[in-house]
Amino acid sequence: MKWTQGIYDKIRANSALQNLVGNKVYPLVAPEGTALPYIVYEVTNTTVEQSHDKSEAEMATFEVVLYCKQYADAALHARNMRIALDRENCKRTNADDMETVFLQEQEIERIVDPEGYAVVSEFEAFVQFK
Repeated sequence: MKWTQGIYDKIRANSALQNLVGNKVYPLVAPEGTALPYIVYEVTNTTVEQSHDKSEAEMATFEVVLYCKQYADAALHARNMRIALDRENCKRTNADDMETVFLQEQEIERIVDPEGYAVVSEFEAFVQFK
């Protein structure tokens, strides 16, 4: 799923998120021992839209989780996550495109190990194949 690079690119392009997590943006899971704050993202579901001729597009659901030490950071950067991805298009040259991202749900959860907070953002996007 080359198009998931677009998720990474959009997160890294948001200066507020970049200032918070630096290079700590990972697909699926962060490396063991990664200090807070950091971001992980994963595709949780895809549905293929069909036509008579071929597969036309996928509707993909993906989750982005920002882990922070402080609730204030989690609350502030929940909005930055939305700004980075909601209603965005991630078009890349010679790759599948993630078109029109929609925020579906967002919540802040308390986590125990490591102690802190998780901003869980669920998005849907249309993915167009090249």
